Amino acid sequence: MDDAKAVRTFLGAKLRAYREALGMSVIELASRAKGSRHYIYLVESGKANFTIDSYVEMLAACGVSFDDAIASLRSSDIPDEHQPIYRALATVLRSNFRDLEECARVALQALAEKATRLQKIRGNDSPPTPPNRRE
Repeated sequence: MDDAKAVRTFLGAKLRAYREALGMSVIELASRAKGSRHYIYLVESGKANFTIDSYVEMLAACGVSFDDAIASLRSSDIPDEHQPIYRALATVLRSNFRDLEECARVALQALAEKATRLQKIRGNDSPPTPPNRRE
């Protein structure tokens, strides 16, 4: 499994855990997050290359902030090869400096968009449209 797939699978499982802890159905989450049921299934299974913005929207539909979701991660949840990235992001989030948090969010969004473009160049299937971009 490549690194991006591992991260998507991990974050998708976190989203599913939050949704299930609330007793919320996929249909209800899709409605609250303004997305499709199919897209939610793809995200939860790690198959959708979602944006940070769409993930934050899905978390919010579960009543969880991105900061809380990241803060709830334990170091042991993160694969060894991703530990330096996790530690850097955790440091930024623990700083309580909103400008640094916003910089991290913007940088992560830019990286996600670049990864999507590279996947398209390499001939991978294009990702589904995130829920916040649906008509």
